[in-house]
Amino acid sequence: MNLRQLGTFGFLLLVGTFSSIPAEAQRLLCEHNDPARAPREHHADFELLEGTFRFQPHKGLIQGEVTHHFRWIRSGFDTLFLDAPNIKIISVQRAKINLDFYTIESGVIIKFPEKSIAGQSESLTIKYEATPRKGLYFIGWTDSTGLSRRQIWSQGQGIDNRHWIPMYDEMNDKIKTRLKFYFDSTYQVLSNGRLVKKEAQPDGTLLWEYVMEKPHAPYLIMVGIGKYHITQQKSESGVPLYLYLYPDRMEDFSTTYTANKEIFDFLEKEIGYPYPWPSYSQIPVQEYIYGAMENTSATVFGDFFIVDRRAFHDRNYIAVNAHELAHQWFGDLVTARSARHIWLQESFATFYNWLYERVHFGQDHYDWNRRQAQISSLREGQKNSLPIAHSQAGTTRHYPKGAFVLHMLRHLTGPENFRRAIVRYLQENAYKNVTSEDLLRAFHDELGLGLEWFWDQWVYGGGEPVLEVEEKMEDTTWAIRIRQLQEGEGVVRPFRLPLDVELIYPDGTKEIRHVVVDSLICEFRWPISSKGRPLCVIVDAGNQILRDLRHLKTSEALAAQALHATHMLDRYDGLVGLREHSLPNKKQLLETIYHRETFWAVKGEALRQLLSGWGQESSIQALWLQALTSSDNNLRHEALKALELRRVEALEPHLTRLLKISDASYSLLETALRYLSRHNTKLAIKFAKGLEPLLSRPNAQSLRATYWEIMYALKPQNKDEAWKKLVELTRPGYEFRTRLSAFQSLARLKLFPPEAQRHALQALFSTNIRLSQGGASYLKEGLKAGLIQKFELEELARLSEDFPDKKQLLASLFNY
Repeated sequence: MNLRQLGTFGFLLLVGTFSSIPAEAQRLLCEHNDPARAPREHHADFELLEGTFRFQPHKGLIQGEVTHHFRWIRSGFDTLFLDAPNIKIISVQRAKINLDFYTIESGVIIKFPEKSIAGQSESLTIKYEATPRKGLYFIGWTDSTGLSRRQIWSQGQGIDNRHWIPMYDEMNDKIKTRLKFYFDSTYQVLSNGRLVKKEAQPDGTLLWEYVMEKPHAPYLIMVGIGKYHITQQKSESGVPLYLYLYPDRMEDFSTTYTANKEIFDFLEKEIGYPYPWPSYSQIPVQEYIYGAMENTSATVFGDFFIVDRRAFHDRNYIAVNAHELAHQWFGDLVTARSARHIWLQESFATFYNWLYERVHFGQDHYDWNRRQAQISSLREGQKNSLPIAHSQAGTTRHYPKGAFVLHMLRHLTGPENFRRAIVRYLQENAYKNVTSEDLLRAFHDELGLGLEWFWDQWVYGGGEPVLEVEEKMEDTTWAIRIRQLQEGEGVVRPFRLPLDVELIYPDGTKEIRHVVVDSLICEFRWPISSKGRPLCVIVDAGNQILRDLRHLKTSEALAAQALHATHMLDRYDGLVGLREHSLPNKKQLLETIYHRETFWAVKGEALRQLLSGWGQESSIQALWLQALTSSDNNLRHEALKALELRRVEALEPHLTRLLKISDASYSLLETALRYLSRHNTKLAIKFAKGLEPLLSRPNAQSLRATYWEIMYALKPQNKDEAWKKLVELTRPGYEFRTRLSAFQSLARLKLFPPEAQRHALQALFSTNIRLSQGGASYLKEGLKAGLIQKFELEELARLSEDFPDKKQLLASLFNY
């Protein structure tokens, strides 16, 4: 059969006819090894949560009253357990009559005077107060320096809202919410859903009331309080978009919220299902413990994504913006029934942010995302072979690997068919909980496809295919033999893989052949055409399959691939393959590739090889300078990397040109400064002086610390000023990235003064895990080097009023 005549959909149908993998065995193995394969048992279905909240922020205290409306789903129970760790329950009432209750470490058990009756509705009102260390965060209220912003914000995922609201806090329940917040009228308050009331109170506070009219999971409940300017946009479909930003950072609005409306409009169209909530808000917060969180209708993100023109190239919000918005469908509208199916949220959000990035940055950027996902997935596969549908699969599998799996599914079915199935999946499961089988069922019901084989190897099965390719050329035929080498417990053997094989002929023409690899050894043979034998054979053209591919090629084949392959990734692989090969015309080949290619990774690889082999030639130095001063910040970085690998002293003075590029990123400037500090002290000091106007900018945290680190190392007369500046930057009140950078610089300089030790000890108690780990790392470096004595830390902790539990914490950290 001529597979090329079938088209994508026909090819997919054919793939489904090949011999199957023992599917049920894969599925059962996955389930039986997963402790979170089923949701937590419960005997009540919660339907509505009404809450009223007041705060004493200087004490880190919340005072709340919450009413739960629920329905018994099982009979014969006279108690109800709610998650409420470390919450002080004041009273529990039903119809204004007190109920007995008692608390345990994990929550509260409420006693009813009669047994439950399945189907009967109930409501309970609980008054309480709490000083949570998780779930709800009070930022800056005890900062006496005035450096910190003052905020209150929540983070419910995974199961942390239980620390400030007594509730059934699991993802397998969906509730409507009506939440009221009383707070100082000079602050903005954001929560989920529609703002139905904003009312001045006699005590000078404002009442903010938000309503969610459709059910969502409890972990998605949020509050964000702070001082913000709010900009409103409107999507093409009429959805109000509210963009929060600090009033003193409004000059960075356009770079922070780049393409915000375009992202929204794109995802609504691409997903094919209307945005499911009344509005969409985004709010940055200080000291955020993750990157961002897709609370229903109201995303919280770390204020480190507020960026100027330079920082935009280091860490922009575009991908995260698209990711969290995609979660409004995948995670908020449809929510995984248990942690085993969390990939249905994170993989989808990652895949859709890839799709938008393709629109914004181009196809090559999208393919590079996939390549990085493949690299990280294969690395993770060396640790264990857990499938993506497993609660303990880990971040790499739930995010990038799962996104690559969705890419393969879309590539297999075709974009329109994929969209049709996704729309059906969302329509049938809107405002419900889902499992991986629900997604499979949607593809089957909408498209008539039996994709069990795909699910069993990519969703329920573990590992990744390892392919060894061998070419055979004979007088009248040529063949490729593909072996599957993957092995190990839980690893799929064999995978069924529909592959595109690209052939490049001596005259530069190309041809695609379709094959299906469905056994451990497959051989495919074709007659030699009138064009002759292929000069280069590319198995899995475009890297459409997540795999480890091993294919030895001649230098001629690699050169043909680097020049003529259809896909950027294949051209890049051909170019990388040439690193250890010598060719008569290699310099000319590399120059041709550099000028022809547009993507920074390919140009950068060509530049590195050119500089390595011909770095003293003026024409190559001119190419390097062109890359350093190009408009592509990634290519500028590649130029610096090339110089690191092959130092060319004559090029070093040109690094000062970076100071004149208005959007040269902070990390680029920092890399250049560190390079010069190792190789050219005089130029390093000159370069550092040129950086001084940038040091006060909010996004220059790491550059600022590096500047003072270099000043300490290279200018003896500045040592005293430099180390004092670094110690100052470790102080509480500075946001955590500034403090982390300063701790790291001090550690590199082997400086551990008592004040910095004290600041690091304070950081250990931070609810921001990155800051806490940074403080611990700094102190451990000092202990390891013998520059901090344990008794000194013990004495510091004893003397400081900030560390009430210091001895126990120090004992755990330093192995007393």
